[in-house]
Amino acid sequence: MIINRHNMEIISLLRGKEASESIQCLHVDMESGKTVVTDRVAMVAVSVPNDVTDEYFPSVEGFLPATSPYSFSLNVNTVQYLLGMIPKKHKIPKIPVYQCAAIGTRDDNGNVSVGVMGDGFPTAVRVPTVGEKFPDYRSVLQKCQSRRPKSTITVDSDRLISILKLFGGGRVMIQTWGEADPIKISAERSETGQKLEALLMPMMPISKK
Repeated sequence: MIINRHNMEIISLLRGKEASESIQCLHVDMESGKTVVTDRVAMVAVSVPNDVTDEYFPSVEGFLPATSPYSFSLNVNTVQYLLGMIPKKHKIPKIPVYQCAAIGTRDDNGNVSVGVMGDGFPTAVRVPTVGEKFPDYRSVLQKCQSRRPKSTITVDSDRLISILKLFGGGRVMIQTWGEADPIKISAERSETGQKLEALLMPMMPISKK
């Protein structure tokens, strides 16, 4: 299984959270092909990239590809260590394996073999896993997906983030009316009593030829 920076950078959801407030780890589910984090209020899952597979990763001493899928969790410090080995940009950007890590076998002590390209030269490292049981995120997703959503709206993520930043954090209310209608974002600043309202138009669906 190959993961990239997107799969690991979701640990930013946990920054600034105390260990008692969140599960301080990145969960890697090889069977579903996802990495997952949760702070007990929000959950983010990212699928593995489809532009690179295990066959792309070169042979390197100390690294053996996993022969069967398994699940494990890595603590935040371990993930940051691996991210430090993977460049954000590479001299040869058209070869995606240079910005990925390959998940290998797990030994009897629970350590996982990870292959990283780093600066272009493959390196094998063994990293410890977290013993804490990760929540059953699959059942949560399945419960949501088993019901039809009230509405499905596609919006520009950059504009949505820009609007949310204007609200300065805290509680916001999001209202929707339909796929072709704007979403309304509302909040109130408790310190000044000011009410903030924003409307964001949906994006037009991409036509399928």
